[in-house]
Amino acid sequence: MKNGMAQPPALLDIRHLGLTSATATASGGVRIGAGVSNSALATHPLIRTHYPVLAQAILSGATTQLCNMAAVGVKLLQRKQFPYFMQTGFSRCNKRVPGCRAGDS
Repeated sequence: MKNGMAQPPALLDIRHLGLTSATATASGGVRIGAGVSNSALATHPLIRTHYPVLAQAILSGATTQLCNMAAVGVKLLQRKQFPYFMQTGFSRCNKRVPGCRAGDS
């Protein structure tokens, strides 16, 4: 949106939904709320104990400032960002056009 590549008809603020925790499930997994910050998830005792590689990957994926601000669920819904996505002069499909399958595997 910042660079004019997308113009959604509406935006949703999910912060008030309370999706800010990580809890153990009955089957032995972890339910992670979409609003949990990356740093909170990486330092959560359940994640550090049972999923240390995940904790390490989260912390090494961005700066401390970004980990403190970024929520886990945010990146899940973003469109793929190919190197040419921002190149308006790219002659072939660059994923800004709905239905384009460039780079999909």
